[in-house]
Amino acid sequence: MRELPEEGRETRLRDIVAGLRGAVSLERASDPLITLSVPLVVGDLVILRTLLDLRAVERRTGRLVWTSFEKDRALSELLRPGSMPQAMSGSSGLQGQGTAAELLVAQRFWSAINFNAIAADGDRAYAIEDLGYMGLTLPNRTGPAAPMQNRLVAYDLKTGKTLWEAGSAREQQGDLLAGAVFLGTPLPWMGRLYALMDLGSAPHLAVLHPQTGELELLQPLGSEEIDLNGFDRSRWLSGLSPVSVAGVLICPTGHDSVTAYDPARRRLQWRFRLRPRTESPGTRQQMILMQQPNDRHADRFPEQGSWNDKG
Repeated sequence: MRELPEEGRETRLRDIVAGLRGAVSLERASDPLITLSVPLVVGDLVILRTLLDLRAVERRTGRLVWTSFEKDRALSELLRPGSMPQAMSGSSGLQGQGTAAELLVAQRFWSAINFNAIAADGDRAYAIEDLGYMGLTLPNRTGPAAPMQNRLVAYDLKTGKTLWEAGSAREQQGDLLAGAVFLGTPLPWMGRLYALMDLGSAPHLAVLHPQTGELELLQPLGSEEIDLNGFDRSRWLSGLSPVSVAGVLICPTGHDSVTAYDPARRRLQWRFRLRPRTESPGTRQQMILMQQPNDRHADRFPEQGSWNDKG
């Protein structure tokens, strides 16, 4: 398929963003939406995510220093000539309408914390790539409307050069992170990177070497409701990252659950669920849980009455 040149893609994106802004002003004037994009200041550089790539600019002058070689493959594919189909969602009304590219841009703006999150340790910046079409049902596509895996990519802060990546296709033999979905950017702490990921069952904590991306430890975080966790796909967009408190890592494993891990002793300390669940879901409940992320995230203008990292 023919690619749009860089200038053509940016022009098309400007048109999409202008259309979304106009629609928001008409439909949500009394309830403005908050975008999730947050630049990261590291020394004299400002690291920021655009719709197509990662960029660094000088803090004082605004001069562009570098642009990442990695591009948003999902969005680039939808911007190709002839690849602007009408997307489908489980919602009704104006919010469920629009081309697939428009819905994906809206998701990047307002739903995908994982797309907008950036971490850095002074030498490298870290971002999640290959986030796919989470929550969008696209024509001529089969299977779950979600990425089967994504990648954690490390960039050199001075040049933007890709240093390493972690995660690979599920079929990759011998890779312990094959098929992993990174749930958020890593926490650089005590000379290591600590990242939360979904390996298809209970969430795991991965310990990586920051210079090479080599996996040093893969710690299951466990769950009392394993059969529920497998269907909680909303966390794939939520930007879940651990935080350190008094030498203990506090790991959010979903929208209502937290696990504490002691890295010195390499053991779980405790788990806490905000809302108790006493029943395992039946087949019908499982199907509803699988569909909920599609209904919630496919809209161009999602409800923002729930918590997010802007709260």
